[in-house]
Amino acid sequence: MLLYFIKRLFLFIPTLFIITLFVFALLQFSGGDPALNALERSYQESYDISNDAKKIRAYRKSNNLDLPTFYFSVQRLSSCDTLYRFPFAAERSRAEALAYATGDWSLIARLDDEIKKRLNREQSDTKASHLLMEILTAKSITQIKASFAQLSLTERNDGLDELVNELNCNHWRIKNYIPTIRFHGISNQYHLWLTEILNGNFGNSYIDRLPVSIKIKEALPITLIISLCALLIALCIAIPLGIYAAYYQNGWLDKICSQLFFTFYALPTFWVATLLVVFFGAGDFLEWFPVYGIGNPPEEANLLEKFKIYSAHLALPIFCYLYGGLAYLFRHIRRSTLEELKQDYITSAMAKGLSIHAILWRHSFKKSSFPLITILGSALPALISGSFVIEYIFSIDGMGLLMLEAFFSRDYPMILSLLLLGAVLTLFGMWLADLLYSFADPRVEIDDSKKYHKG
Repeated sequence: MLLYFIKRLFLFIPTLFIITLFVFALLQFSGGDPALNALERSYQESYDISNDAKKIRAYRKSNNLDLPTFYFSVQRLSSCDTLYRFPFAAERSRAEALAYATGDWSLIARLDDEIKKRLNREQSDTKASHLLMEILTAKSITQIKASFAQLSLTERNDGLDELVNELNCNHWRIKNYIPTIRFHGISNQYHLWLTEILNGNFGNSYIDRLPVSIKIKEALPITLIISLCALLIALCIAIPLGIYAAYYQNGWLDKICSQLFFTFYALPTFWVATLLVVFFGAGDFLEWFPVYGIGNPPEEANLLEKFKIYSAHLALPIFCYLYGGLAYLFRHIRRSTLEELKQDYITSAMAKGLSIHAILWRHSFKKSSFPLITILGSALPALISGSFVIEYIFSIDGMGLLMLEAFFSRDYPMILSLLLLGAVLTLFGMWLADLLYSFADPRVEIDDSKKYHKG
């Protein structure tokens, strides 16, 4: 058994590596620009940061966004090999479109360089400068030739006309159908991020430049307290009710609990949370509970006063976390207990005259706790992920809102750190569940082939 758990621990490393690759790939294909999203927060809403190329380039450089995303990339032979250096999505789409239309990115690069040289020589606000800018931003050969045709004969000379005429040549378009692998070395976004993670540095958030570890430390205790309280209450209620409902199957306790908990399970969280705010906290009906934040007791308050303040603020959020999980746990405990009560050893225990309490708790519960162990093992990441719906409605700055804000802002360091934390907890929960199985039932053994059997 010890050898099995050691093997599982060593398997965590490649598993985590694959998870980070998968998440990083999803972020790259999700669209949006983290530089624009982050810089727009630093300015008023009326200010269009997308016109300030210098700030965008500086931000991308400081956050390694101007580097390749991975160790290698698979592209068309005609594609731009430095596409990642363009600060704006419009520039990247233009480069891809023109490279595909001509079959040769080097031709487009030479044309752009020539246009930029002429723009430096031209005076601003002239017809020629406007036409040159149109060529520099055109996304098709037709648009380039239309703007070029409006230039004077003098402005077309000096090699510019030869570059424009060469755009219609078809002998390079075969490159569009030839794939190529371009290697970028270790100077890429993924490698730098992974190196920092291994050194214990999760990086700085793109949103406010604060360290990711500090933001997680501030939000994690809030979500963890709410989740643990809801889980403990749910276990204390669901376990005894599920066991006795199974023993008195089809009795009044079983029918009431089954109907009540299944009704709870069907209620959407956002709807219940909104009703609780309206009826018990907003003042329209009953103003029993505060509905904003987790409370801020004064420093001179004693322990009892702090408990009252925190419990008043957290009562409604904990209930929203609680009711759905309560129904889920009750259903599994009841079903597993029903199966155990049909076993021969339970019949033997009843024949020996053991009390109901001894039969249910000393014999049946340990064997029927396997589904519960599985649920608790998989619940570890849920304990720290929180629910952004509940946290948003009750204005709680927890992990749910933190992750939601990071996803909308494409805050790569925060997203990858949170998902990595969730992956670690998921793997640890699976390992812990395997360990608890053997404690719950000593007959369960794990052999070298990683299969369970009962001795």
